[in-house]
Amino acid sequence: MKRALLGVVLLCLVAVRASAEGAVNLNTAGEGELIRLPGIGPVLAKRIVAYRTQSGTFRTVDELTKVKGIGARRLAQLRSLVTLGPGAKSVPAGLTGKTQKKVPGEVQQRGAAKVATGGAAARQEARQEPVDLNTAPVDALCALPGVGPKTAAAIIDDRQQRGPFTSVDDLARVKGIGPKKLERIRPFAAVSKGVR
Repeated sequence: MKRALLGVVLLCLVAVRASAEGAVNLNTAGEGELIRLPGIGPVLAKRIVAYRTQSGTFRTVDELTKVKGIGARRLAQLRSLVTLGPGAKSVPAGLTGKTQKKVPGEVQQRGAAKVATGGAAARQEARQEPVDLNTAPVDALCALPGVGPKTAAAIIDDRQQRGPFTSVDDLARVKGIGPKKLERIRPFAAVSKGVR
């Protein structure tokens, strides 16, 4: 308990320091600057720079999960400490991947603004199709009602450890999701078939 509380306090202090110094730009930062981020050592810093060199600039912060060693938890730690820099088109939470392509421009902008201000109703309006529990990244899972970064990380951890969900009801096995939350999530979630 004390250890967890200390971890939260340290994360808050790092976030305050980072906001005072400014967020680290993923598209321009060198290894030395990346190492100052929590959980990023020399190896991960090299991998981030190598990924950027091979794939071009980061288009979303979530793209960090494509770097080996950065999963849902580390991404949640880093999200508020990094930026894509000026001119980069960051995709708001809940509008990434397939859902973004199917939302017309005018509706996408209106929905994105509502998602940015929060609220389950706003996130639901911005989403045009169910979130696939077996493939969705953290930000898409956070768009589900009652799901924040901690629960989204728990969902991803569960599907990595126990395998893919066979139905939305399987969410009941995830810590932090009880019957009421499951009922709130159910209309906005789906599971892909054949995922292994």
